[in-house]
Amino acid sequence: MFFKKRARSTGLKTLHLHIGWPKCGSSSLQWILGKNQDLLLKQGFYYPLVPGKGINFGNGKPLLRDNFRNETKKKGSRFFQRHPDIVNIPDRPEYFRKNYLNTEAENLVISAEGLYRGARKWDLSYVYDHFKTIKIYWVIRPKLLRVQSSYLHGVRSGKFKLELIDQIDADSYRNKFDDNLSYGEVLKFWSEMVGFDNLNIILMSDRYPGIVEQFFQAMMGYLPQQLKVGKNRLVRTGAVPTAAIMTLPKNSGNLAESMEKIKFIRQRADELEITEETIDVLTPEVYRRLSARYLPDDEYFVQNQQKFSIDDIRPDLTDMVASSTTLASVREWDDYLRLRKSLAEDGIKI
Repeated sequence: MFFKKRARSTGLKTLHLHIGWPKCGSSSLQWILGKNQDLLLKQGFYYPLVPGKGINFGNGKPLLRDNFRNETKKKGSRFFQRHPDIVNIPDRPEYFRKNYLNTEAENLVISAEGLYRGARKWDLSYVYDHFKTIKIYWVIRPKLLRVQSSYLHGVRSGKFKLELIDQIDADSYRNKFDDNLSYGEVLKFWSEMVGFDNLNIILMSDRYPGIVEQFFQAMMGYLPQQLKVGKNRLVRTGAVPTAAIMTLPKNSGNLAESMEKIKFIRQRADELEITEETIDVLTPEVYRRLSARYLPDDEYFVQNQQKFSIDDIRPDLTDMVASSTTLASVREWDDYLRLRKSLAEDGIKI
């Protein structure tokens, strides 16, 4: 470990870093941490909220935007449009000292789904140097399930306009997904940085308890009895509206208008009671190609840690693959035709 021990005016001794990954329950976990801030503080764990952002915002995000502040602004990214005040923080170390070290608790908890990768890119020594011990919490999923989830999220938010098999062939696929799916690189980086004893890997799988139980057991040694977990805030978007959203033209810089159309399609599908909640797009060809692509990294990961087996990382998805379909085929369903007719009455063509 390379952490330096500084004189501290607070009682903080241990930093607990939840590092993601995307599409692995980060938002739900951050909501629970924020909702239970007072309960956690009474037990010695401080989870500061980002000023002005509330409980639905990972409190580690402001720490990851410094080096790319100007580039992010120039690109007009969605993050900049939504959070310009966080992108433009002038002094990250001072911001950290003011908003994260203002406690007498012994444990500081920070969560950001981008930390798994961002911490390898950006110098966060101004965070690390305040602590004697750093513990890492890394949430993963079987890769093919994560690919499907990320792909469908991209379709529903208007980012992807291609079928998954075509997206795999596009350069953008490798940039958006493959670089983020190296279990081996992440395992090597964090284990060397904090040691295996301080690296807690949490797998989202039917074989293991839920992410909340696993996380708090790893961090605190128990699940607080009075923990407020709330209801699942995820509103699923069915196959029909997903296929409809995919047909919309790419926004020409007007993000707000594009998102309004997407929202309208979801609402209209709900009004029409078109309620298919899920769609599996891991067709046999997609499954074959991605399984081969990720096998070497999966094997490296399994060989270099003892908690999870290859069956955990690569579960049997036979039934899912057999029932999978393409979004193009959904457009032949009666419910899709019904949605298209209804939207046409409002001037929206799909």
